[in-house]
Amino acid sequence: MPESTPPPERTRLRAFLRHPASLLAWFTLFSVIVKEQYPFSHFPMYSGFEDKTWYLYFETADGEPLQAKRVFKNTVARCKKRYGSLTKNYMEEHDKRHEELTPADHEAIGGQLIEELKRKAPAKVKKKPEFAAVFDGEVTLVRVEIRYQDGEFTTAERHIATR
Repeated sequence: MPESTPPPERTRLRAFLRHPASLLAWFTLFSVIVKEQYPFSHFPMYSGFEDKTWYLYFETADGEPLQAKRVFKNTVARCKKRYGSLTKNYMEEHDKRHEELTPADHEAIGGQLIEELKRKAPAKVKKKPEFAAVFDGEVTLVRVEIRYQDGEFTTAERHIATR
């Protein structure tokens, strides 16, 4: 009795089922059927946004903004996180809550951040002539508050510390 060969469609299906990538297809199909929340969520990732936020940046003594990544080899996002860590440490050390922090407290925290960034900047950056004013002179930490109120955005800048 001659052996019959399966049709090419069946061969392709068997090859696909044996391939490791088929697991991804089956998992995706299963997730859609059972309405799994991740990665196929029926709910938005963010239910809403706050009406206020803030960011930091640095200025030279002349009032010119600094590129933190270029000068300190640190992004402003990392600087903001570090400022938050320093604030937390300061509050624990002085037994204060966030609402109790005074401008003098923020000045001390901001000054600590500036000094730390200057100290930890790579030596080759410190030697560059275009950054001499930064490492030999004063740098100001500026905090910008952004609020969304009544359909409009408002910003307010505040100089935190100068070192």
